[in-house]
Amino acid sequence: MALTAGSRLSHARVIALTVVAALVHGALLHAQQDLSELPLDELRVLAEQGDAEAQNSLGDRIFGDRAQQARWYRLAAEQGHAEAQMNLGGMFWLGLGVPQSDDEASPTGETT
Repeated sequence: MALTAGSRLSHARVIALTVVAALVHGALLHAQQDLSELPLDELRVLAEQGDAEAQNSLGDRIFGDRAQQARWYRLAAEQGHAEAQMNLGGMFWLGLGVPQSDDEASPTGETT
């Protein structure tokens, strides 16, 4: 059924669409959580293919190489991944794997 500007959805259809949207949202959240279960080599493949959630998760799982950790966070952050933006900002604030920069650490890119 195509919707037009004048068409109306019945209450039952609105409820059904809301339920479907909630199920899809829940499935997406579950899929994101499952990335922590992936073997590192599989996670790296997804990250290299540009998956922002995988890039952030890979950054979380890299230990001992702060520059690589920052690289993966940056790639995800540039795609708008909020957690990666926060992670990268913290690295700039502390100077871990990147030069310390209050400007880069700030959410707006500006210091107060």
